[in-house]
Order: sequence, then C-alpha cells, then structure tokens
Amino acid sequence: VDIHRPELEHLDQLVVEVQDRTLVGEAARTWPTRYRVKALSAAGDVFYHYYNVVVDAGGIGSPNIPVKNEAAKALIQSQFKKFQKNPLSDIRVLNFGLASKRIDALENPMFPYVGKKILVVGDSVASRDFILWLMRRGPEESYKSSVAQEGRYKEILWIGVDETTVEQWLQKNRLFYSVLAAAIKNGSLKFTGKTYMSDLTASVDYAGDIQSLTVETDYKGKGKESYTGDVVFMGTGYKHEDTVFENLVSKKLLV
Repeated sequence: VDIHRPELEHLDQLVVEVQDRTLVGEAARTWPTRYRVKALSAAGDVFYHYYNVVVDAGGIGSPNIPVKNEAAKALIQSQFKKFQKNPLSDIRVLNFGLASKRIDALENPMFPYVGKKILVVGDSVASRDFILWLMRRGPEESYKSSVAQEGRYKEILWIGVDETTVEQWLQKNRLFYSVLAAAIKNGSLKFTGKTYMSDLTASVDYAGDIQSLTVETDYKGKGKESYTGDVVFMGTGYKHEDTVFENLVSKKLLV
C-alpha cells in the first residue's frame, strides 16, 4: 500500500518499471519505501509511486508448448481455443488449467477419459496431480456425479518420467503408494523414461474430429520414439512473460 495514501486505490496507469532500492544504491537513498513503481497515464505522463510491497498479479503466464514444429503448436493452440469457445466440447489436448475448468464445466467430469489411453507429458507436479485425479485420489467433490462403476481410463503413459523417479517420490508420499504401485503392477500406468516431447500430430476423421494423437519424443538426440493415445495432457508448465518484473526477479529473487 502507498504509505502516503494507505486506503485501497486503483491507478488507471500502465506500470512500465519496478525498481528495488537495495539494487539501485545511493541514488535511491531518499526513497520513502523500498520499491518505486514507474507508470504511464493514458496521456503519456510519467508518474512514480512508492510502495513497501509489490505483488505481481499478472497471472501465471501462457502455456509452455515445448515443440518447434509450427503445425504441432497450431494443433495444441487450436484445442485450447476450442475449449475456451465451448467448455463442453470434445478436446483431446489439455493442460492443468483446462483440466480444472473442465471439472467445473461438466457434471460428469470423469466421462471424457473413460476407456481412453492418456499420454501425460512432463514430470511436473501438475502431471502427477492429474494422474492421481484420474485414479480417483483427488478431492471427492471434484468428481461430482461421476461414480467408479462408470469405468475409468484404459491406460496412462507418463512421457518424460522413469519408474525410478516415481518410486523415489512414493517413498516420501506413502499416502498414494498403494494406488500408484497397483497401477504400475497391472500395467495401467507406464513410463517412457527420461525424454522430451518434440512433436505432436493428430489423426482426424472426415469431419475434422480428432481420432487419435501421436507424441514424438527425443532425448538429447539419442533417438526418436512415438506414442499414440486418445488424450494428451500437457504438464509442461507455463511461461511468464512479464518484462516489468523480469529484470527485478532475475537480479534479486532468484539469487
């Protein structure tokens, strides 16, 4: 909060720079607070505001799509946009954000995955949590009208993860050991080993609807592999492109 105007306020200005007094040095000795925020009005006038705490509330960023192939990027983005237009649509590529919104949108949120082979890309916490949700280890209220008797996924293939990594995680999280260990044992949860997604292609029918998806992987140029499934979960995180905070964070917060 601005120390000169402690009430909650909204500044109709564009923030263009955030400076930290501890990084600026002697020139900032007279600042009344640690941070100085430079902002522009709609008319282009420059204003400076002084705060003790600055919170970056610009969101978590855009989904990270770890492929160079433009066609693959377009395929993934088209699926994301399809969901945004209609949350009830049949999408085959999603990330944690869309998976969560899909739970909110559907009365039976488990139905889109029943009988499907699901390719989970990335060794993130989001990937792990999505897998546990598919195994009905999420919050009970998130399943709504979905009941276990309706069926479940056919198979999960976790791309980019090896079994040793999962076993090490399980040693620290015994609560989920039984369900994951059982899935590994019966073959419904499999792993590709350490590798990275390099491409994504889709097989479509005459109406343009996706019938299957193929993820191509490569591990440091040691050989490409392909894996085909019905649904692809992108657990590859987000990219935060906030240039205002980027310089400040790189200098101070990540040291």
